Amino acid sequence: MMLLAAAGFSSFGVTLSSLPAHVASAGNSAASAGATTTVMLAATVLFQPVVPALLHRLSTSATTAIGLVALGLPAPLLIWVSSGAGLYSICVLRGMGFAVFTVAGAFMASEVAPPGREGEAAGLYGLAAAVPNVIMVPLGVLLLRTPGFWLVGSLAGLPAVGAALAWGGGWRRVAPDPTQMAPKSSARRAIARSLLPASVLYPITIA
Repeated sequence: MMLLAAAGFSSFGVTLSSLPAHVASAGNSAASAGATTTVMLAATVLFQPVVPALLHRLSTSATTAIGLVALGLPAPLLIWVSSGAGLYSICVLRGMGFAVFTVAGAFMASEVAPPGREGEAAGLYGLAAAVPNVIMVPLGVLLLRTPGFWLVGSLAGLPAVGAALAWGGGWRRVAPDPTQMAPKSSARRAIARSLLPASVLYPITIA
């Protein structure tokens, strides 16, 4: 689980800072360069609500694998495509893959957790997601300078390899089906409990 999470978030992090810089260095405007991030994350947010339907029809391992392939497989194409519709099409596809991966990955963490250790599994998943971002965001800029974006694009393609691990994960769901709707009262309590941490996270994220 941690290897899959690390692979997926490494692909996201390594291009987060380096792709706009690479696009700008190719002679495009700053707005065009920044739009690569906007387009990818917009596709992520818009596609995330669709993922539960995939989880209802496919296993979590298969859904995770699909997300990793869509996130990683197009990434090496960014080495050669640095402008125009092709660039943003790749960003959209990777954003959709990131949406599938992030939602299915969270369910994956709950499924592989032994009874009574759900919090531990969630913490390990969070660690595997956070550490690659801390490392890869600045590393992407360094790699862009030396040896070049070809290595960034290659690293961003690694989740496609990790998809093989996801597809053959072989884990079985031990928790209730995450796609089942919770009672309205439980949903209200969950939302209420999330307001305090969200109120802390939101201004820090914006800053």
